[in-house]
Amino acid sequence: MLKNVLILVASAACALAQSQVRYGSYLGTDLFDTVVASAVDSRGNIWLTGYTSSDTFPVAGDAYRNTSGGGREIFLARIDPRRTGDEALTYATYIGGDGADEPTALAVDGDFVYVCGVTASSNFPLAGAAFQGVRGGDRDAFVLKLDPRVGGDSGLVYSTYLGGSRADGCNSLTVRNGLVYAAGYTNSETFPTSANAFQAAQVGNWDAWVAVLDMNRGSAPDTLVYSTRLGGELADAATAVTADAQGLIYVAGYTASAGFPVSPNAPQRAFRGVSDLFLVRINPAQSATIYSTLWGGSDNDVPTAIALDATGAAVVAGYSLSSDFPTTSGSAQASAAGRGDAFVMRVRLDPAVAEPILYSTLLGGSGGDVAQSVAVNAQNEVYVVGYTLSTDFPLRGESFQRSSGGVFDGFVARILPNAPVGTALSYTTYLGGAGQDTLASVTLTSACEITVSGFTSSPAGLAISGSAYQTGIKGFGDGWLQQINLCPRP
Repeated sequence: MLKNVLILVASAACALAQSQVRYGSYLGTDLFDTVVASAVDSRGNIWLTGYTSSDTFPVAGDAYRNTSGGGREIFLARIDPRRTGDEALTYATYIGGDGADEPTALAVDGDFVYVCGVTASSNFPLAGAAFQGVRGGDRDAFVLKLDPRVGGDSGLVYSTYLGGSRADGCNSLTVRNGLVYAAGYTNSETFPTSANAFQAAQVGNWDAWVAVLDMNRGSAPDTLVYSTRLGGELADAATAVTADAQGLIYVAGYTASAGFPVSPNAPQRAFRGVSDLFLVRINPAQSATIYSTLWGGSDNDVPTAIALDATGAAVVAGYSLSSDFPTTSGSAQASAAGRGDAFVMRVRLDPAVAEPILYSTLLGGSGGDVAQSVAVNAQNEVYVVGYTLSTDFPLRGESFQRSSGGVFDGFVARILPNAPVGTALSYTTYLGGAGQDTLASVTLTSACEITVSGFTSSPAGLAISGSAYQTGIKGFGDGWLQQINLCPRP
């Protein structure tokens, strides 16, 4: 899906010239491997998921599976950055069937790890009271829960297909109060929806979907607590989802449908481009959309990530090909700089708010730029990550890397939406070597530290620490990760 077209990176606190890479490592084999998502657990361990084309991916700890099932296989790995070399990889396992399997999202909640994605395997491993025990179409979404404390089959606590008779996939998931919130795309007329769905029937050739699963229920039908489509007469897909403490669901995605459902008081009700982004808030308990709006210009506008700030506003990041993408007064970059810029926006999805778009800005140079992941700290400082094709990407602060290293580089940025005009973009840097480098995920590890991860084909030029699990690239492309300390050195 469009989610994987490009990637942007934004995240920094103090000047990186005064900071240090606390940990950096490759993760891969002699073929092709990539990290698509990462998270940090309460013990400081870094969890990573991605896919590999190799049957020699390292396994460690009480692995669920020690061998590949064939085809493109999912891996799930845990790295302890306080350890050195081989000892740092404390858990690693294959997950998948005999077809192509790809993860897209990862969440950690307590001792459990959750992954969703898309599978073409008819024998994808299932566990628990799986809602759907058979693949419905050519490819289905999957959602799973794993306990890394338990090895073998027992480690897979819950796993299910989720799809209809054609093609379906999951793009995003989050966990709140023991419930799993997932979102993606479907062109299946028979995609499963719940009795309290906002939109039960297929409207266009592709619809977005949003689902809530309770994996602790003993009856398979009961595990799907809520499921609905979202869409109009053409193509729609949900690309990012999160939820608040009350169980309200916040969804971002893109639509090519002029008839996509919007609220009467939405800031943009009319469809403007080739595809517009949509932002929706749903209360599954009321079977109704509380708020829905479009946002975009005359071309393609695609969100890739969403997070909630301390005030309950949604922070959304993505990329825009529109030369007239709407920005707000005082934004860091008001107009497009090239053929495709990243964007970051802050929105209050509440019908009682007269001006829900609190902040909207572009971010990029003369090449292509895409934001892929976003995080927000307690002070509402926004951190974004992704990658850029621009050799003139706007640099701010004492950038760690002030020039592009290869074909495309990752980038890191920090944006302060409430800062005075001209100061909102407080820090940016390239991050990459001589090859192709992307950042797919950013996590706020602590008040002074971020964790980023993605893909690299660069054999040199990355800040890899001496204590790294893997100090060099092994294949055509590897996953990579870094923990960056953003506090000033003593």
